[in-house]
Amino acid sequence: MSYLEMGLASGLLLTALGCVLGFTDKIVVFRNYDDLGLAFLGVVPVFIGFISMVRWILIPAAIISCAVFMWLLVRTWQDNQSVWKLLVALPTKLALSVLFIAFLWDVLSPNGQTQIARAKQRGLATAVLAVLTPVIYRLVREKTGVIHPKQAFHGTRRGLTRGS
Repeated sequence: MSYLEMGLASGLLLTALGCVLGFTDKIVVFRNYDDLGLAFLGVVPVFIGFISMVRWILIPAAIISCAVFMWLLVRTWQDNQSVWKLLVALPTKLALSVLFIAFLWDVLSPNGQTQIARAKQRGLATAVLAVLTPVIYRLVREKTGVIHPKQAFHGTRRGLTRGS
């Protein structure tokens, strides 16, 4: 096994351990939906920077991601109050955020030379998101926040209305 494979395997085990501890409420992975959005926000500038590979975009993206990472570090420490819990919760939070954004990107813009290859890539990404989304939802401790999934369509009209 190479060092890369060992690092990926240990990261996968650490993320799985964080999910198990989060499911049993021993650690707080995501405090609320605001914390979840903040974790996603820390990942998006890095993806945008690496996709563009333009220096004037990459440098601000790295600065924004570092600032959000520090904010996540402080919030995760406030939630867990233990170095060991922090060392499990923070990598779990970041790994799940990176995986979610990466597979969401593959759903929206799949790679592939042919239409069949792109359809397979989109299908795989959709299947992974179908498994990953409920896991992330379960790891949110308090189901509150500014961006709340159940209130996303609250107050909007659905279906046919009288005038149409």
